Amino acid sequence: MRQFFSVLFCFATLSFVPSLLAETIWESSIKKGLERSKSENKPILIDLYADWCGYCKVLEKEIFPDKEVEKVLEGFVTVRLNGEEFPNLMQKYGIEGYPTILYIDQYSNFLTKITGLSTKKTILDTSQKVLASPDLEIVLKNELNRKPNSSSIQFRLGTYYYHKKDFENAKVYLKLAADSEIPKDKSVQEDALFNLSLIHVQMEDWKQSASSWKSFLDKYPKSKNSVTAELCYGLSLKEVGEKKLAKKILTEVRPRLDDPEDIHSVDEALEAIRKGF
Repeated sequence: MRQFFSVLFCFATLSFVPSLLAETIWESSIKKGLERSKSENKPILIDLYADWCGYCKVLEKEIFPDKEVEKVLEGFVTVRLNGEEFPNLMQKYGIEGYPTILYIDQYSNFLTKITGLSTKKTILDTSQKVLASPDLEIVLKNELNRKPNSSSIQFRLGTYYYHKKDFENAKVYLKLAADSEIPKDKSVQEDALFNLSLIHVQMEDWKQSASSWKSFLDKYPKSKNSVTAELCYGLSLKEVGEKKLAKKILTEVRPRLDDPEDIHSVDEALEAIRKGF
């Protein structure tokens, strides 16, 4: 179930280190980019391109190598990815076209993006604005103070803490979003309860996990994430000793699983139930 946990989702002004003819280092791995971002305390700029995209090559060959642009890029960890090879990332950040320049923080939180024919001025202005922005946590808390009942902001703050692995704070804000009764925010409420349930699994709080997944399935039986919810519910029930119900749910959900790792998890759980473990 590793894939579910990873998909769920600004810094103070940075001074630039003087350099002569410094060449921008472009990582080709989002994992390496995040590692560097945390160690260097820098936000991440991701250049998302496609092989067939003509203007993507203009960005790569002409605009990014511009000395003024390179100077600003020193404030970022820069990553270059073929977007067509990363459909989950494209979906997560709502990216629909090329080229797209995506800005995220060291915990994968969305900051902003530029889509389309970016000019040198656009890139400079947007990048400098990101570098000058206060910490995202402060921004979200200030927004929540202005709109204390906003489930959308509660969800974003919960997701921020989730990526920081501050699960206790994440649970607080995701529960607030999940419990919201604002009709127009139904999709946010659904996503919040799903992520909250995932946190219980990650913390191995199996009793709370089983209860949370049952609540999710009762509230959102037609959810696009219903198969994942059933899988997690069945595994959680097995952990709290409700083996008969766990066996029934896991047996029913197994034919609908696509991921080999999830199928293996179900088979292991069913075998353990059969042996009385």
